[in-house]
Amino acid sequence: MWESDEIVVANGFIRVDRPEWYYNNARIKKALVETSRGSWLLDIKDTPNPQIIKLPKKVAGKIRLTIKAVYEGEKYNDVCLEGLYMLYKTPEQR
Repeated sequence: MWESDEIVVANGFIRVDRPEWYYNNARIKKALVETSRGSWLLDIKDTPNPQIIKLPKKVAGKIRLTIKAVYEGEKYNDVCLEGLYMLYKTPEQR
């Protein structure tokens, strides 16, 4: 089974050809991550750049992400998340 202690967050509605869409829509500010090995409240930066967030421990299996606070959108109230990924490293990268 895989294990990782890092997640990659691509926050908001991200389009290279339409950068204004990022600020038009709400983005995640705080999120609760729940796993079988614990739960943590994460602060997520207000940036369209992908960000790596280190978890306090390695997790395996399913994770649940619950939005707790948002950065408000300038036009819309919907919350956008371009992507959420677990970051896996090969033995050579560790």
